[in-house]
Amino acid sequence: MKKIAAFATAMVLASTAQADLKNVSANGLNSNLQGFVACTIVDEGTTLLAGGVLLYAFAEAHGNGNPLIRVWSLNRDLAITNDNWQDGIDIHQGGRTQHLSLREIDTEKGNPYGTLLRNPYKVTDAAVVFLAQPGEAVCAESRDGTSGALLPVSVAITDINSIVFFKNSPSMAKAAPAAAAAAEQFLKALPR
Repeated sequence: MKKIAAFATAMVLASTAQADLKNVSANGLNSNLQGFVACTIVDEGTTLLAGGVLLYAFAEAHGNGNPLIRVWSLNRDLAITNDNWQDGIDIHQGGRTQHLSLREIDTEKGNPYGTLLRNPYKVTDAAVVFLAQPGEAVCAESRDGTSGALLPVSVAITDINSIVFFKNSPSMAKAAPAAAAAAEQFLKALPR
């Protein structure tokens, strides 16, 4: 019943809220039976890269946890999952699942996270790259991969477009062309 209420609330907020996503992060508890969910709405005014908004979502454990992450759209049939950020992502769309390795996303270094933001803290943490549309409602859920006990976890969703094109930072303005080129490369590999 709690999940139904949470999804209903997210749908109402998604249809009525005005958002300016740069980074959304939350701390909570998860287990292999109980997930922890954070949702947001992608900024409609962000600068687009290849017609989309590149999001990074991390699930990072505190202590001995082993989080899994699932990021999905409330507006379309698309979910992306990961259980170890170094192993690539699984894209679930139209009843099919496709695995995309980090090498396919970032052919130069094989690590898209560190190129434009940072790596997840631990090898056992989870992360996904998600191509969103402006105004799209997106949720990220973390579950622990091994424990039935409630363990602390942090979930974060970051709009990479807003970081790449951060308007008030002269140092980022100098780096923006190279960062934009790297982001465009990642976007080519992701579903629209």
